[in-house]
Amino acid sequence: HTIKLMNPGHLSQLAIPYIREGEENLDLFLCELGKSAYTITMENVERYRDLAASALIRENCRSEIRENLIRFYYDNDFVRQLSEYLTVLEPDRLPGRERNDMMELMILTGLYDKAIEWLKKFGTYGVDPRSIVRLCGRMPDMDGHAQDTAFAEISFYAFRKGKYDEELLKFLVTAFSGTVREMRDLWKAAGSFGVETYALSEKIILQMLYSGAYVGETTDIFRSFCKEGAGSDLERAFLAQNAYNNFIKDQITESFIFGRIGKLSMEGAAFPLVCRLAYLKFYAEHDEEEKPDQDTVRNFLKEMLEKKIFFPFCTKYLRELPQMKQFADKTMLEYKTRPGSRCVIHYMLSSDADTLDEYRSEEMQEMYDGIFVSEFVLFFGEQLQYYVTEESIEDEDGSPVQGQLTESGTISKSDINQNNQTNRYDLINDLMIGMTLQDYNTADRLLAEYTRRRFLSSHLFQPRI
Repeated sequence: HTIKLMNPGHLSQLAIPYIREGEENLDLFLCELGKSAYTITMENVERYRDLAASALIRENCRSEIRENLIRFYYDNDFVRQLSEYLTVLEPDRLPGRERNDMMELMILTGLYDKAIEWLKKFGTYGVDPRSIVRLCGRMPDMDGHAQDTAFAEISFYAFRKGKYDEELLKFLVTAFSGTVREMRDLWKAAGSFGVETYALSEKIILQMLYSGAYVGETTDIFRSFCKEGAGSDLERAFLAQNAYNNFIKDQITESFIFGRIGKLSMEGAAFPLVCRLAYLKFYAEHDEEEKPDQDTVRNFLKEMLEKKIFFPFCTKYLRELPQMKQFADKTMLEYKTRPGSRCVIHYMLSSDADTLDEYRSEEMQEMYDGIFVSEFVLFFGEQLQYYVTEESIEDEDGSPVQGQLTESGTISKSDINQNNQTNRYDLINDLMIGMTLQDYNTADRLLAEYTRRRFLSSHLFQPRI
């Protein structure tokens, strides 16, 4: 029979008090593994810390030891020892999952700066977003991170994962700068928590001005900004951009924008001409739903008349100023193209179709930044056939561009006058309506009135010689 002269397990227990580190520590560990399991206790915890840092053990085994060490410290509430151990860990040597576990423990033990340092270096991949929320909740206890853009990106990771609280939102509102859509989502969440959003609204508006990006909540964001930043240069710039997009690019714009233009104008704020033109056009097109300030309208109209510019919407303001009566008999055609082009309208009235073989031509007048207008006098039932040819001043190589047909159509005077005007044009127009409707009594009455006025005008108002 073979007699076992040495019992490693028994001898290892006798040697434990005398061995703390070195290769002998490894031998003891191997002896314990021979028992198929090992347990970290108060007596052997220092040896296992040495083993976790030893290059003599494979990394996967060392990782397991580290996890058991941390669990031992955490389960026994050894906060100081846990903090010390976490502080000396080398993150570059840890696998990703274990490193994330270490960062979460750092947050739990108050090692906030260390956790942020690791997060900045290795990113947030695989990190529990709830740990980021807890970290942001400790922001009042940390110095130097209130405007930390890198930490703001880390915090936004938790927000994007749907994990956030009031403290995280307060931090992101002041420190985060992302895309317009990202900040829009943050703005909505902050509003639902009752967090002040002025700083974030300002960043969103500024970025939209520079990037041209657009979100559906643009007006709501601007409205919240106006509560604190009313009358600022940024607000006026945003109003001017929206007015330009509406007037030049036909972009749909909410009434709040034009209400602010009117309000600030009454307070003496200076706006570019396009703001006043867009204001007049908007209220001309929405006269039944929105009512502008009459004094503001008159001031804007006076400036238009001084600059000798007019648009089709002018016919909606005939009663605002005596000078606006000059547009009472006008039907206007508006055409938009590249600024500086030469646009010629070729037209023929239906009454000329039997007598003229060619279209009449006239150059359209550029009223504002690529918007061209021509005016005609049409009576009820008359039609005007037209086409527009356009030539730029010069093409890419500097030579003139020949006229090209770009638009054609027909305009007619088919609406019944709703302005209750009493000038001779309206009398003729109403007379033609009466003839069309076969209301001869009304037609005779209007003809008599027209004849009377013509007689009085010729005798009472004669030119001086």
